[in-house]
Amino acid sequence: MALTKVTGEFIDIGDIDISDVGTISLDAIQGDADANTSITFSGSDVITIATGGSTAATFNADQTTTFSGAVTANALKGGSTNFDIYQTTSD
Repeated sequence: MALTKVTGEFIDIGDIDISDVGTISLDAIQGDADANTSITFSGSDVITIATGGSTAATFNADQTTTFSGAVTANALKGGSTNFDIYQTTSD
C-alpha cells in the first residue's frame, strides 16, 4: 500500500475504520455532526473539552482539572478515603 502524507486544515475520511496506525498527531477531535463540541490539545500539556462552543473542562500537566460548570458525582470509588474539593472563585 502506498503511503500519502496529508496536511491542511481539514480532511474528510468519511466513516472508514482506522486501525494499526501507531501515532496520530492532531490539534483537535471534533464530531462531524456537532461542530461546536470538541477535544483540543490547546497548549503544552493541556487538553480542553468544549461543549456548546464553550470550555467545559481543562486538564493541565500539573494534574489540575478545571470544570466550568457543575460537577455531579453519583458514586465515588477508590482506595483513598480522602476526597477534597477546592473552590478558587466565589459565586
